[in-house]
Amino acid sequence: MASDTAAVEGLPLAFCCSTPSGLNLAVAEHPGVSRQPPLAALLVSHATGVCKEAYEPLIIALREKALILQGRAITFDFRGHGRSDRPSAAMLTEQAAEPDVIW
Repeated sequence: MASDTAAVEGLPLAFCCSTPSGLNLAVAEHPGVSRQPPLAALLVSHATGVCKEAYEPLIIALREKALILQGRAITFDFRGHGRSDRPSAAMLTEQAAEPDVIW
């Protein structure tokens, strides 16, 4: 997994979160337009077969229309998608029933 990257103004901050089952999920935090501390977050989850980058056009459009003002948008890759870890065959049985909670 890639290490944390420093945020450049307007660009997402990329990082990983470890799940209770030990997998790393790739996460991107997209800043709002305002320089004020975030008041809320929009969590965007992708569909099966794609990754968090599929929603980049949506995030860009929301920022351009200033709909993400004093907030932020968070995108992530589900396990086995994008830059997140892929579970082993053993994890696809019992542990698959356990949710991967980030926060």
